[in-house]
Amino acid sequence: MRQSEARLRATIESATDGIVTVDEDGVVISANPAAAAMFGYALGDLVGETIDSLVDRGRRERRPRDLLAIVDRGYFRRRRELRGRRRDGAIVPIDCAVSEIGFAHPRRLFAVCLQDLSERRRAEARIRRLDSDRLLAMGGVARTLAHEINQPLTATAAYLKAAKRMVAKGSECRAKEAEEALDRACEQVLRAGDIIRRLRECIAHREPDKTCVRLHRLIAEVCERMARGGDVELVLRLGARDDLVIADAEQIERVMTNLIGNAIEALQKAERRRLCVSTAAVAAKMIRIDVADSGPGLSETASARLFEPFESTKPRGLGVGLSLSRSIVEAHYGRIWAEPNEGGGTVFSFTLPLAE
Repeated sequence: MRQSEARLRATIESATDGIVTVDEDGVVISANPAAAAMFGYALGDLVGETIDSLVDRGRRERRPRDLLAIVDRGYFRRRRELRGRRRDGAIVPIDCAVSEIGFAHPRRLFAVCLQDLSERRRAEARIRRLDSDRLLAMGGVARTLAHEINQPLTATAAYLKAAKRMVAKGSECRAKEAEEALDRACEQVLRAGDIIRRLRECIAHREPDKTCVRLHRLIAEVCERMARGGDVELVLRLGARDDLVIADAEQIERVMTNLIGNAIEALQKAERRRLCVSTAAVAAKMIRIDVADSGPGLSETASARLFEPFESTKPRGLGVGLSLSRSIVEAHYGRIWAEPNEGGGTVFSFTLPLAE
């Protein structure tokens, strides 16, 4: 018997939910540590308090014997969500269940089981915010798509109408002009398709397929391809001793292509067109990649929302490249950021974990 009581007491003491025993007047006669912590009391201080001082049932009058009446009416046949009041006056949402303890005792006793719902409510609030963000993002996609697609579609319609007029006139000279108009219309259709493809890549971002990748080789190949035939001075400083990472090579190549492409485009407005791509080892077995340009740099306004979806500093930009790059880097347990270049321009940096 004593062993059974000891096991029961140990179970109650170690429970993560609050368990309070009250008499028929609603006075606390015992409480476990979880209940004391939930209401901000030291364990011994909770004994002697009334349940109505801990649980707000939304009534102005506080009569301890209300508990007996509402239990008898079956109010607690299922769990109820109520407002708990901590010792400092703070209100916390709690889940409450009351059952009568069925053993011989001069007075009726009740077990009150309490669960703090604060974390659940915070999680629900986060989910609501995420849902709201998704709706805003969907609205951004719709607005961006409508705006960007409208331009090539309008141009396509204009070229097709011009070609139709030229064909109707029937001369050989007009036929050649009609062919050129049709070629331009095809270019605009392809442009519209490219816009949709890039938006789809941003929205339907897949999980990385990670393998062992030599990062320096990948960077060198991207730089060679993108700098070919250009008027940009490209400097490679691949100084990290270890460059083996576990990564999705295609996705990291996409990040490098985006950052280098943005840098080359920014340099078209600069007198000195210098682009430096470098690597360095950083703490916690990470490698940092820097893409530094000598362009005009970024304004504070542009920097604040640089990696947000559908935010672009370019007149014809979709604002998906940097957002997609951030998603890729974070999926590889790295981070990406931008800061001013000491010699003028901007440095885009991101980190990746090295292979063990």
